[in-house]
Amino acid sequence: MRKLGVKASIFLAFSLLLSACSSPSPFAALTDGPCTDDQKVLTQTHISAQINAIAAEDFVTAYSFAAPSFRESIDLEQFELIIRAQYRVLISNQAFSFDECLIEAGQIRQQVSVTGALQDARLSYLLTVDELKLGVVAASIIEAEANLNT
Repeated sequence: MRKLGVKASIFLAFSLLLSACSSPSPFAALTDGPCTDDQKVLTQTHISAQINAIAAEDFVTAYSFAAPSFRESIDLEQFELIIRAQYRVLISNQAFSFDECLIEAGQIRQQVSVTGALQDARLSYLLTVDELKLGVVAASIIEAEANLNT
């Protein structure tokens, strides 16, 4: 009876592996225009993980979400200095939400609204896909305003 359970488990695992391999990545073909639902979910998950790491001041983890091209030009120490100097709203964020997601010229642009302790901001994230993996290239503050709720 135990052998039958082991065989069934192996078969199930093998079947899942094959079905996962047959599903194309949502980033296999990037067509200009709005992101697909799958692309939005994966992009938002990636950015959320980086913002949460920044809020926890875990800069090693936050840096790991950067694109290889970013890491080639900015080292971890510089990354931390940039975040602390220019993106304090991400460290002190109390909430964030996602707005428009667009694909342009093979890159993903995701807008994020951040509610900070002292300031709210709207950021535009630029991500690339390298070997079907997302990476943050840049985040620009496109709008900042004083938080009147404090």
